[in-house]
Amino acid sequence: MRPTFALGDVHLTRETPAPVVDDLARFFTANRGARILLTGDVLDLSADAPHVDASICHEKLLAHPKLTKAMAEHLDHQGEIFWAAGNHDAAVGAPGFAQRLGSAL
Repeated sequence: MRPTFALGDVHLTRETPAPVVDDLARFFTANRGARILLTGDVLDLSADAPHVDASICHEKLLAHPKLTKAMAEHLDHQGEIFWAAGNHDAAVGAPGFAQRLGSAL
């Protein structure tokens, strides 16, 4: 049986301290092959202008290359990521987000 983990309220921004991002990257690395549920507010878009589109999500993720690498390797090892939008990262629910995320990773 595949282990399942739920993680939320990380509130990543472009300025998130490196140790926080490193811990999150280590979480993905340590749990390769697992099912990881991102349960909202993984990103914090509230510091950006209202009505941002989904591309800003990718910019915030790509600002943290260790994390995006760990997420990509997680997927390469048959891991799963399910991402639900929260009130601070509602743009992840926008059409095309999953495809753009896949391309970014």
